Amino acid sequence: MPSVLAISICRRSKQHVSFWELTLNTPRWQEVQRPPLPHSSSPKPEAKAVLTHQFHAAVTEAKAQFPADDFATIQDGKLKLKRNDKVVVPSSVTAVQKMIDTRLPSFGLNSCC
Repeated sequence: MPSVLAISICRRSKQHVSFWELTLNTPRWQEVQRPPLPHSSSPKPEAKAVLTHQFHAAVTEAKAQFPADDFATIQDGKLKLKRNDKVVVPSSVTAVQKMIDTRLPSFGLNSCC
């Protein structure tokens, strides 16, 4: 007999919507589309200056922080990520996990529907 949780999951999974109902057909698109923004060939000089300044400030900050961070390095022009050391799990945690696994009933989502 499936558990209450399994029945609840199955009931919710049956309340689905077709993918095609989520897409916009042409008449619906005509309803919701917004007019395009006016197109300019290049940004205003003030905006370009602000963005350039923000970019250079971010690069300077990153250069200052990277030497202290050993998680990522660049070797031969490629990004190399360091894996974190594996955490040692105390035996008491393993024992509690095994006890929980043995006492909780197992069920499959496919078997409840």
